[in-house]
Amino acid sequence: MLRNRKRIITSTVAAIALIFVTVLGYNLSKGYFGSEKSDGGTSSPGVVNPQLPSTPNYDTGNKGSESPSVIVDQDKTIGTYYFNMETKQFEKVSNELNMLVTRYNGYVENSNVYYGGYYDGKKLRTGQFTFRIPKAQVLAYNAELKLLGNVVSETSSKTNVSKTYTDTESRLNALKIKEERMLALYEKAERIEDIIAIENQLSSIFYEKEQLTLYLKDLDDRIDYSYVTVQLQEVEKLTTEETVETTFAERLAAAFKDSIYFFTSAVQNFVIWLVLALPYILIAAVALFIGLKVYRGRRKEKAVPPEKKND
Repeated sequence: MLRNRKRIITSTVAAIALIFVTVLGYNLSKGYFGSEKSDGGTSSPGVVNPQLPSTPNYDTGNKGSESPSVIVDQDKTIGTYYFNMETKQFEKVSNELNMLVTRYNGYVENSNVYYGGYYDGKKLRTGQFTFRIPKAQVLAYNAELKLLGNVVSETSSKTNVSKTYTDTESRLNALKIKEERMLALYEKAERIEDIIAIENQLSSIFYEKEQLTLYLKDLDDRIDYSYVTVQLQEVEKLTTEETVETTFAERLAAAFKDSIYFFTSAVQNFVIWLVLALPYILIAAVALFIGLKVYRGRRKEKAVPPEKKND
């Protein structure tokens, strides 16, 4: 009788240990004790710093006395802003981002949504959006943008292109002066070879002027409309940020909420695992039942005295 009790206790402890290890292993595989953020196949980009187009390198024939003096405009800066945000409502926040851009007279330059990451058996999305916002309104836009989700990080930078801009304007003005001179020579030219040579020079000047004008227009667009890049990540649980200003009560409340969340998730995942494993558990139970029947039958046979078997 004592031996049977020991076996029952040992079997019960083994079963409890097996269930505990199974639940722990399942939750570890789901990432509850690691990072919750999904791996969408893309790394979070740094600050988007738009590459400036290279300035056309032309020989304008400019002489120092002919180049007009230009005062450098210190406000020729390109603003770049980057926000890394989390949300539980990816579709809703994506739509609100587009509506916010429209309200501030901006536009969407680039939009990408990735469906690669899995967490807790769910396919989480990651979106990367690049918006162009008027320079005068970008700070107000950013303030409203941060209210749409949980901001994990943000960066900003400014690139001063004042010297590049004024240098390009000077070269363009020098080309215009050269063009006027060539037109004056063209009016006076009489020989065919002179006319052809001047026309070739004018053709080259027209092309250079067009390139420099397009370059200045591109700079104007980058200056007038700042770049705002948003990395939006869909998550099951928002990241809680602690700072030096976070009180003990706030930390305690956050820890309590986290414990409730992880416990609830662990129970839910165990129930799901139990349902998935139910057929295998039933098969194992039937096999165990049959095995016990056979084992008990053999024990009874061994317990019968030899003289009773002969009778």
